[in-house]
Amino acid sequence: MVMRYATTSLLASIVLLGAMPAAFAQQQSFKRTEVFRGPLDGVPGKEIIVWTTDYPPGSQTPLHTHPGQEVTFVLDGAVVLEPTNPGKAPAGLKKAGDAWSHPMGEAHVAKNASQKDPAKVLIIMIADKGDPVASDAAKK
Repeated sequence: MVMRYATTSLLASIVLLGAMPAAFAQQQSFKRTEVFRGPLDGVPGKEIIVWTTDYPPGSQTPLHTHPGQEVTFVLDGAVVLEPTNPGKAPAGLKKAGDAWSHPMGEAHVAKNASQKDPAKVLIIMIADKGDPVASDAAKK
């Protein structure tokens, strides 16, 4: 009886420990790093914002929007774009070297296409001075 309990406990522990790396990878979050924000010459009230987004393996953004038109370039890895309105915004797999323009205010999710490799994108956006880089679309 004690031996059966010990064996069952050991097997359960092994299963849980084996699942931990996958659970941890799913909990890792993307990270935005603003690298530049400055006025857009000749256009009062507008500014250029430049940032990178790092995606650990298996991570994704929440559903969000941006307050201006953005141009995105994949630096490393690959991302999958899932817009709520695919007819108005780019969708699908984007690999290192790919670039696209995303319309202002169009809600989307961006995911790392890999469960084992990181991804990184560079974004340039023109928006009203002082606007946040992104807003949670689920709260709108």
